[in-house]
Amino acid sequence: MQKEDKLHPQSPDLLEQICDADNLPSLPAVALRVLQMTQEDDVSVNDLADVVGQDPVLTAKILKLVNSPLFGVSRRIVSLPQAMVVLGLRTVKVLTLSFSLVDTYGQKRVEWFDYKTYWRRSLTQAVAARLIAEAVAPLIRDEAFVAGLLSNLGILAMAQVIREHYAKPYQQAAGKHAPLLQAEQSCLGFTHQKVARSLFEHWNLPDDVCQAVALHHTGRQPGTDEQVGLLIDTNYIAACVADLFCDGATQEGLEELQQMAGQRLKLDKPGLERILEMLQQRVKESAVLLSVDIGPTISYEQLREQAVVQLAKLSVSSEVDLVAAQQREVVSRQRQKELEKAANTDSLSGLANRAAFDHHLEQAVRQALAAKRHVGLILCDLDFFKKINDTYGHPIGDLVIAATGDILSAYRCDDVFVARYGGEEFAIAISNCTYSRLVRLSQEICQKFRAGTVLCSQGTVRFNASLGAASTEVISAPSAAALVALADKFLYLAKKRGRARACVAAPPNKANCSV
Repeated sequence: MQKEDKLHPQSPDLLEQICDADNLPSLPAVALRVLQMTQEDDVSVNDLADVVGQDPVLTAKILKLVNSPLFGVSRRIVSLPQAMVVLGLRTVKVLTLSFSLVDTYGQKRVEWFDYKTYWRRSLTQAVAARLIAEAVAPLIRDEAFVAGLLSNLGILAMAQVIREHYAKPYQQAAGKHAPLLQAEQSCLGFTHQKVARSLFEHWNLPDDVCQAVALHHTGRQPGTDEQVGLLIDTNYIAACVADLFCDGATQEGLEELQQMAGQRLKLDKPGLERILEMLQQRVKESAVLLSVDIGPTISYEQLREQAVVQLAKLSVSSEVDLVAAQQREVVSRQRQKELEKAANTDSLSGLANRAAFDHHLEQAVRQALAAKRHVGLILCDLDFFKKINDTYGHPIGDLVIAATGDILSAYRCDDVFVARYGGEEFAIAISNCTYSRLVRLSQEICQKFRAGTVLCSQGTVRFNASLGAASTEVISAPSAAALVALADKFLYLAKKRGRARACVAAPPNKANCSV
């Protein structure tokens, strides 16, 4: 650093300015208290839950993420104490840290800063780090996730605090990560890695996370403790994955990633490919859960096609070869559209999946509020579905799910979005929705379910569903989460009143409808 300071005499002052800046959010009080408590020997689950529970938004986000496919918990977690018993205090600690920093950073928008690209890279690295850790060292998977998520926090910090100094290296890099590191060093005398580590040490965050962030471009150094070294190398390989998915893939880059994963983590090629195949969907789900906009993403198959096309471009030696390569690009783009559609579709029902629905509902509510319109939501839950599975077997249960998809797909149109919400639960979002339209649709769908049957070798299997419906019209502070909660409340009411019926929340001047 002495050499860097001579070349850039302002660099120590800038670094100190970032760490001590008044306009740089400090770690929230709840997160600080959680970090302190988890270091105490006698901390109890209930005491920790009381502290986290002081922030209802943080509590809701933790429970939502814990119940997501990323964590793979077999049963639904409905309370913070339950989450802490099932997952452990360590997991709750890193989730609290992750959400707190995501929520407090980037609130002051910088005009020239590309927030979508930043969050796409950060989430890709975080999810990749967790998936890699699950394969090679499950005990560090939570630290791996938070290290990946926060590795590039220095970029946000510099953009927010020293924006006049940081605009030049950021714009020189043109959105590419490796050039950004070089431009930072050249223009400022230090990089975002050093800024992030300095901030974390300033906040007294765990040393293993600090080291993983500081070394995410190089990997572990000789003499590092084995457990810490595993975390560092996991985050380093995850950063390499993010480079490929966010900056463009080459065949050489893919082969180098496979080689490094094998050498550093003993992760073989099939194991790495399984992780890369899961990555896009998990990243999109995490973006929805963390409420960040990451823009378009690519799948592993698209990544490999991109590498092949790049290789083809380099090898063309005549105009004819160049035309052929361009044609392959057209085919690749068409294939990309097909893959994007498949990634957003539930294969069993043929409807949109949960991640696609959550994204659509958030967008629909936001647009409706801006246009002073209302969004309706109908939640459908198959009655006694477990009994169908237990009596006839899961293949027949799958037929019932498929038949439900057929029933509901008939209602899809420009302003009606239908999805499999999870398990035996389905959701219909209606844009520009009036109360009368919501009641009519609920009645029609309820009637369709009352005639629901599938045929099997054991005869005719009948199935039915309970429906709960609500509209932003009846919510004082409309949001996607509030709409889901109210529709779910009326779904529970339909089940309580005997199932096979629909209950619809009514505006103040009307009575709630039950059919």
